[in-house]
Formats: sequence, C-alpha cells, structure tokens
Amino acid sequence: MRQPVGFKFSSVTDATFQALLGQILRGAYKPGHVLKELPLATELGVTTTTVKRAAEWLAGAGLLTRLPRRGWQVVRLDDRDLQSVYRLRGALESLAVARAVKRLSAGTLAELRAENERLSKVVPHARFGDARHQEYIEADYNFHRTLLDAAGNRILTETVDPLIRKSLLITTFTFSPTGRC
Repeated sequence: MRQPVGFKFSSVTDATFQALLGQILRGAYKPGHVLKELPLATELGVTTTTVKRAAEWLAGAGLLTRLPRRGWQVVRLDDRDLQSVYRLRGALESLAVARAVKRLSAGTLAELRAENERLSKVVPHARFGDARHQEYIEADYNFHRTLLDAAGNRILTETVDPLIRKSLLITTFTFSPTGRC
C-alpha cells in the first residue's frame, strides 16, 4: 500500500518540496507570487540550497518558474494550459487504466475505492483553503497515483505525475473567489 501525501519524507529536500507544494496547493502562494530562497529557508528552517533544490523539483513539475536573480514564481495558467493539461491527462491516463485493469490486485482496488469514496464525501463540502479542500487535493492525488502505480510503467508515471500536480494547481485556484489562475 502506497503512503498517502503528508506522511514522513525521505529527506530534508523532499520534506521542503512537499511543504512548498502544500503551500501552493493550499493557496498560500498564488499564481504569479514570487518566492525568494532566503526567506523560505528561514521560514522552513532549512538551508537555501535545500530550498533551491526543492524549487527546482517544483519547476520540473511545471509549478514554478525560475526568475534570474529574483527567485521563483508560481506559474500562471491560462485557459489553453488548462485544456492542454486535461487533454494530455485524459490520453495518458486512458493508457494507465488499460494497463492497470490487467494488473489490479484486490488491495489496489480497495485503495481506489476508498479514495473515490473519500472524494465523493469531501467534494460537496470543500471550500478553498479549508481542511476539506486539502483533503480533496490529497484524495484526488492519491487516487490518480494509485492508478498510475497499478499500471506498472515508470515512464508513464513520471510523465503524468507533473500533469496531475498542475491540474491540482488549477483546481486549487478554481476554488478561489476569482475563479481564475
């Protein structure tokens, strides 16, 4: 059974990555927000090198952009980005489902059902920035990652995971009062 988002991390850099990702997905850092390494390092109690590595990972996932000599900026997503992310996810996750169906164990099927039930209970009550919104993000991510893991294709997982994170960024800000990324 795969560990859900929010459990222990394997390194300080991984924990920093998860902390920054969580802040972005909770809306603490909105699209266009500039993040500076030193203040983040101080806030998180880590080195600037650790923040830089974690920010590079987030950039690799398509959530931050490097601003030379100024820091990192949370990406701004437009309608075309939204369409592209969901079209690509639809095509690639269809492949994952086809592969996963052939390989599903009873345990994996139970995980998928549990996350699906969690999503259906949380969605009607989730409000941007509250605990249920965070629960929605975690359940959505865990559902799709469980499906990808069941497909058993590392390259497919490495390709789709950043798209899942980008779509969660989109989802986060469609909960926002402006409804725009």
